[in-house]
Amino acid sequence: MGLRGVLLALALLLSVCVRASHGLTDSQDTSVLRALMDQWQNSPPTWGQSDDPCGVSPWDGVTCSNDRVISIKVSTMGIKGLLAADIGQLTELQSL
Repeated sequence: MGLRGVLLALALLLSVCVRASHGLTDSQDTSVLRALMDQWQNSPPTWGQSDDPCGVSPWDGVTCSNDRVISIKVSTMGIKGLLAADIGQLTELQSL
């Protein structure tokens, strides 16, 4: 495999690790979740604690796939408020 192959494999592994450790949630999805949070009282405590709803510490009730929000399940969290029209911008949302 030689030194060149080892270095290439190491670089690939490093890029995967960096991708996994940084916020990569679709920026529009993040903006929509923040808009929802602004409309609600008693929003889940983890919402807004990180910049990445799908990241290492995902926001409560949010499920993601391929860095896109696919599900929001907050019905038992005592949330009060309006459902912002922005919800329509979560183009991968399958369950609410």
